[in-house]
Amino acid sequence: MRKRIRVTFLAIVILGAATPAFAEWELGMSLFPASQGSLPAQSSGNVDWMVGFHLGHNFWHSGYLSWDSLSLPSYMTQTLTMGAYAVPSFLNLYDAGLRLVGGPLLVFGEIGLNNLWIYDVGLQPLTDMGANIRAGMGVRSRWWGVTVSATEVFPRVSAISSTLGGMWSMDPATRSSALAAMRNGLIWSVGLTLYMW
Repeated sequence: MRKRIRVTFLAIVILGAATPAFAEWELGMSLFPASQGSLPAQSSGNVDWMVGFHLGHNFWHSGYLSWDSLSLPSYMTQTLTMGAYAVPSFLNLYDAGLRLVGGPLLVFGEIGLNNLWIYDVGLQPLTDMGANIRAGMGVRSRWWGVTVSATEVFPRVSAISSTLGGMWSMDPATRSSALAAMRNGLIWSVGLTLYMW
């Protein structure tokens, strides 16, 4: 299953890179809220803004590939690793989806894989690949744009079906646990993007 997901994602990347006549590259920075300490940003009045890097590729007018790298504080690393690590890390998101532009407005939706690089005696990737779902919207001019997006991060690929399935469960405890997992994995961000060609 994991091999099939990786092969499919690689095929989409190759197809996207092979279409320069209908392509556009974008480079950007993003900010997202994260609280100090061990509580999620939604639960704390003491909020820091963390920084992310963005590289995107729009092809065939609506196809969209992106790579985002987010610097995570200790409490977010602890949440994503289910308590195994409580140190800063980098979360890399590799996504594919659609981006639709109408005049100055744009909307996008993506699904993809993620991996976490842990800062602990040097950076090292965790072996488990995670998954993520992202949706956003924004405004753009010819050369730059501003977007707002919400990304739901799952620490493992298998967690998508169990979490989304749990939200529709008849058992209140299962439903409550799934909603808590969704809240813990949700990352809101604001991005400034430059459109290069």
